[in-house]
Amino acid sequence: MVYFYSYAIIKQQLNNSSDNKSFSRTLFTAFFASALSESLALWLYYPFDLIKTRMQTSNEVYKYSNLLDALIKIYTEPRQKHEENLKLVRMRRFYSGMSLYGITFTTFIAIEFSLYESLLQYIENKC
Repeated sequence: MVYFYSYAIIKQQLNNSSDNKSFSRTLFTAFFASALSESLALWLYYPFDLIKTRMQTSNEVYKYSNLLDALIKIYTEPRQKHEENLKLVRMRRFYSGMSLYGITFTTFIAIEFSLYESLLQYIENKC
């Protein structure tokens, strides 16, 4: 929901800034708007995706019984001694691994939406 709403707003702002409706402009607008929208949405859903992935992993490291148990264990278990009382460091644990995931998934989504918007423009121009 956040993704599509932010995508529509960013795309509209980029389209309003230029009267050029060329194929390359549409491609750039869709790529940039979808990459930025996915990056924004990623900050909201990644912690839940991290917990889901860890709960689906059946090994000795991640033994969570439910969502609340996973939230508590990720937040309270210190990884290093100097991390014990730093709330910001504890919150960053929910985003561990996000950089690589974000780069790959954001690029994929940006390419996908760019192709979709370009194909849509091509079909509209032909008809």
